[in-house]
Amino acid sequence: MHGKVSTGQPGWSIHTIIPWICVFIVAVLGPLTVTYYKDAYGQVKIMYDDNVEMVKEHKHFIEHYVNSMKQQTNTITNEDKLAWSQRDAAFLNRIEVLQQRIQKESRREVIERFGGGTHEVEFEVVLPTNPMQPYYFRIQTAPLYLMPHSVHLFLEQVENGLWDGCTFTTNDKHVILAEPSSLLYDHDRLPLFEAAELDTVAFQEYADDFPHDKYTVGFAGRPGGPAFYINKMENSAVHGIPQDGGLDFIEADPDPCFAMVVRGQDVIKQMSELGVKDGRLLKERVLIKKVTRIQRAKIKTASRSVPEV
Repeated sequence: MHGKVSTGQPGWSIHTIIPWICVFIVAVLGPLTVTYYKDAYGQVKIMYDDNVEMVKEHKHFIEHYVNSMKQQTNTITNEDKLAWSQRDAAFLNRIEVLQQRIQKESRREVIERFGGGTHEVEFEVVLPTNPMQPYYFRIQTAPLYLMPHSVHLFLEQVENGLWDGCTFTTNDKHVILAEPSSLLYDHDRLPLFEAAELDTVAFQEYADDFPHDKYTVGFAGRPGGPAFYINKMENSAVHGIPQDGGLDFIEADPDPCFAMVVRGQDVIKQMSELGVKDGRLLKERVLIKKVTRIQRAKIKTASRSVPEV
């Protein structure tokens, strides 16, 4: 038998080539990978350091600003404080003069269009508990010398038929709220009020002699209107002049109280007993079918006597 002659040199195969390829990759690409991540880390560190410096500079700027404001405050003289106080007083006086002028013009408009004295407005409403039966209640406006601007706005809304087709939407624990909303949609009738420029009062008119007693009517919102509510209880502490000195200028303004329910309090009571959802929204809204201004009359109620102008 003839044996296989060995040459003394290793044979090349896939098993011998792969390890050498791996060694080559590690030897060549390894340092490149380390260098890449080292550079990336360096860039991230630079960005981090830059952000830290920016934060420090921002804090320094804030501290400098606060210190400068303190210095300016400390440098205010008594003369400056007195001048500011006088300017504030003059500014408030001008606002009061403008409000009085608006009230004067509103009173004149009411007398020319609707007559002097107080006015009655009748609501025809549809209760969801008995939709085939009409229900009525009347409100009487506040005296013109007390609330001329709010009374004028409301009478103009009624005269233009803006409340016809609107609804009472909310039965809260202390008020029943009517809004420019139909039976199906929220505030879909608000554009009608806005187009007639009869949506809100020019300022939060209020009179201490006509407070938010039970069954009085007030405008909701800031500025008030067009939504209005009927007080289910005495609400002067909630909607009148607030006693909380921490309220801001806007929140401190009272709601205009401009009328009172003088007939149909039983209808208001029935509305107050309707079911609600989410704590206060009526499950089924009360439709305001028709609102009509009644001829002026002298009405005296047991709870309040409403004098002539």
